[in-house]
Amino acid sequence: MDDVSYVYKNRYQTVQAVKNVSCAFQQGKVYALVGKSGSGKTAWTGTGTDGRMWR
Repeated sequence: MDDVSYVYKNRYQTVQAVKNVSCAFQQGKVYALVGKSGSGKTAWTGTGTDGRMWR
């Protein structure tokens, strides 16, 4: 994934959940995505992956 951004609108505001994130994954490795509540973890995992991080 390269230079991924994700913006959504909720009832009150527009939220930039993910901004300019790039990464590469290697087969057979285990990765963890960590961050505080509301930091965009769920938004990021669904961006560009059709929601399927696990194959």
